Order: sequence, then structure tokens, then C-alpha cells
Amino acid sequence: MKVSTTDLNLIRDRAAAYLARNGHTLESVTHGSDAWRVLHNSGAYRIIGDGYPTGYPDYSDAHLKTALASIMPNAVFTSKYAY
Repeated sequence: MKVSTTDLNLIRDRAAAYLARNGHTLESVTHGSDAWRVLHNSGAYRIIGDGYPTGYPDYSDAHLKTALASIMPNAVFTSKYAY
């Protein structure tokens, strides 16, 4: 399942706000592990999950990684993900 445009925008907005509070930008994230940390620490993952009965989005890690890579273009992800 591809990350919806609505969820992608929510992740981008929450991530940018979180990073700005800490003096950083989306472009300053250079490690994949930091991108995952921003996703969770910004509260974006929890907000997206609220829209699903289980409380967790139906997205695979691979789909979320693709979304994070598009939002934080300088983040390098070294783990392999299956689609």
C-alpha cells in the first residue's frame, strides 16, 4: 500500500515542525535511523495510526521508508526493505 498524499503531507509537516523546534531542517537529516526517529518523535506515526482500527497504519516499513526518503532527501537508508 502506497502512503497516501494526505499521510505524506502530514508526515512532512510534522517532521518539519519537529526539526525546526530543534534547529534543523528536513534537508539536515542524513541518516535513515534519524529519519525513522523523526517520524516517531514528531508524533506523525501515531496520528496516522489513529485512522486505523488497530492503531497502526497499514503501511509496510518499505513504503514508509520510501515516504521518508522523499521527505528527507539527504537521508541515507542502509537497510534493505521488501515491497
